[in-house]
Amino acid sequence: MKTYYYTDKDNQQQGPVSAEELIEHGVTSDTLIWWQESMSDWQPAGSIPELSAILQSPSKLEKLDEKMSKNRIFTFSNPYLKYLGKGKFFTLVYILLAVANLILPFVILFQVIDSGFFGNAESNRISAFILLWIVIVFACWVGFLLWWNRRKKVKSIGTPEFIAIPIFSHIIQTLGEWMGTLIGIIGAFGGLLTAIFLGNNASIFEGFGAEFMQLGVLTVIVAPIIGLIITILFRIVAELLYMFAAIANNTKEIATNIK
Repeated sequence: MKTYYYTDKDNQQQGPVSAEELIEHGVTSDTLIWWQESMSDWQPAGSIPELSAILQSPSKLEKLDEKMSKNRIFTFSNPYLKYLGKGKFFTLVYILLAVANLILPFVILFQVIDSGFFGNAESNRISAFILLWIVIVFACWVGFLLWWNRRKKVKSIGTPEFIAIPIFSHIIQTLGEWMGTLIGIIGAFGGLLTAIFLGNNASIFEGFGAEFMQLGVLTVIVAPIIGLIITILFRIVAELLYMFAAIANNTKEIATNIK
């Protein structure tokens, strides 16, 4: 049986091995081969007739893959795997958060109704809450549009090698914009309504997650400022994460170009 010597990826001599074993050792058509009985010098494996046919024939694993690719049992999950591989499932996060904005006002309304507020509160307090709820509906609608619009940018974010970090940074940025928007809108208009209808007696908001409304007119000024600060802080964190991904991507490109 003929045996061959070959050069590995570090250009070191390996062998002797049989022709069939060459494939197992990762030999390709460009690998230098020397067979001492009939060859006077090293030659590419692809230029040796008896090896060329072997190297071009599919390996056992490749034959198995080919058989599996024709069987529905092994291929039914391919669309899902491709979906995961491209990172498209991140779009679902934006859609779910957008839909959550449509649900949130009704969750708040249900909580207030369940507390018996409408049966026990005075008319001015009921009027204040109804108007405030309308403001919440408007703010959440803006939040819905924000998440729904930002989902379109997912396709252009990141690279095939680095998907998760750029998109995660964009989610953080959008989250900050969303929080800042809701706090700014609800705080400004809610504070104004509270001051008009309730004055300093805004205890109705206790237990509903809107205790800050008790600041009254001051909320009109403070809430937008807080919202802006939150937006900026989240944007800084998002850009730091995106910067790390950009550095990793540039480093990979430089390494590829050097090769």
